[in-house]
This record gives sequence, structure tokens and C-alpha cells, in this order.
Amino acid sequence: MPSSGGEGAAGIGEGHVSWSGLGCIAVGAVFGYGSHVYKREGIRLRSIPRYTDFRLLERDLMAAAGVAAAAAQTVDVTNPRQSQSQSPSPGMLVAVSGAATADTLVKCLHSRQSDGAPQTCIYYDAVSEQHLARQTDRGEWIRDSAVVSHMTAESPVWQLEDGTGGAVNMHRATAFGQYSDAARAGEWTLQPAFDHFKASGNDRGVVHSFLDMHKGLKVLGMRHRERVIPQGTTLTAVGEVTMARIRE
Repeated sequence: MPSSGGEGAAGIGEGHVSWSGLGCIAVGAVFGYGSHVYKREGIRLRSIPRYTDFRLLERDLMAAAGVAAAAAQTVDVTNPRQSQSQSPSPGMLVAVSGAATADTLVKCLHSRQSDGAPQTCIYYDAVSEQHLARQTDRGEWIRDSAVVSHMTAESPVWQLEDGTGGAVNMHRATAFGQYSDAARAGEWTLQPAFDHFKASGNDRGVVHSFLDMHKGLKVLGMRHRERVIPQGTTLTAVGEVTMARIRE
């Protein structure tokens, strides 16, 4: 009997699965797959042509348009109407770098220029935070903050310009409050333009201060921050670019 019990124990040991070990293998496989995908994506992005002279970009786009137009003239014998109705709109996946410019700029609320006029920018991001001190059950005071307002604005039309006078249109709003793809992605670095903390002081009055203290709350003040993309900032955009059709 003891020998049979030993064999049974050995059988259970051979069929045992370590779930923690399996989890480590699965997570490792996911990370391995992710790193492989990111590496492949990085190689693909490095192979994208980069343009800083938009005259060369226009030349390559016109060449691609010529190839597409020649291919469109080939009529499908089985369905000639479908081939004739197709209007080629060739595009190229490129990276373009240039200075961001716009005719209509956004005005900052707090940031000022040297002459006192509001600072202008292509993209504007403003956040107002209320800073508080809360008292815990043990009598300790902990600093906290809450966002009171958050506002963003973007120039309705802006483009990237190179040093030769060429321009690539980046955003042309067709409706009020419409943002560009870059603004919606939020992957660009904004420059700090204004950061000021205004202490509450005694402007809240004695009654408000007493009520705040009774609730274990101290209003420390308001912090206003503004971050912008100024006119002339060098930006790099990656995406599909096409030739604009000029209407006569």
C-alpha cells in the first residue's frame, strides 16, 4: 500500500502545472512580440523619405501623379466604365520638417509679450488648478489640487514652411472647433509660456475661511499655466501627403 501511494504521488507530480511559471512565459511572449512589432515599425519609419526642401517633395509628387495618370489610361476590357470613372489621387507616405506658420493666431489669456500685448501662438493649452490643504483624521495636513478649467485652441489654418517659400498645409478647419490630427493625438511638445501661483490670502473673507477650517480644508490659491506652440516652431510631421487641386 505505501508503494502504491508513492506511485500516486509521483503521478501527480509529473502532471502538475505551475500557473505562475506559465504566466511568466505568457507575459514574456507578449513582451517579445511587442518588441518585435516596435522594432519592425521603427525600421519602417526610418525608411520613410524625409523632406526639408518642399520643391523636391513637389517634384516627386508630380512624378507619382504622372505614373498614376498613365496607369489610369489602361482600360479594363471587362468593365471599361469602371476604369474610366476612377480618378487617381496619388499620395506618398513622407516625413516633412518645417516652420509652423499661420495667418490667424490664437491669443493667450495671461502670457504677454515685451510690449504688453497678448502672446500669440498656433496651438494653446491653458489649465487652472485650485490648490488645497486637507486635514486627515490624525491631524496632518496633506496638499492636494484639482483642475478647475482646461481650455485648448488652435489656429484654423496653419502650415509648415521651408526656407525656399514652399509650404505644406497641415490643418484647414471646415467647422468651428475642428482640430487637426496632430492636436487630437497630443503627441507634440508644448512650450511653457506662463506659470503663476496666486495665493488666496484674505480675499475669501472671514466667514469662508472659518467654514474651510471647520471642514478641515485650507484653500491655498490658484495656479494658472499656459503652454503653446509659437509661430515659427520647427515641427516634423509623418503622414500621407497629396497634391492640392487648385480650382480656377
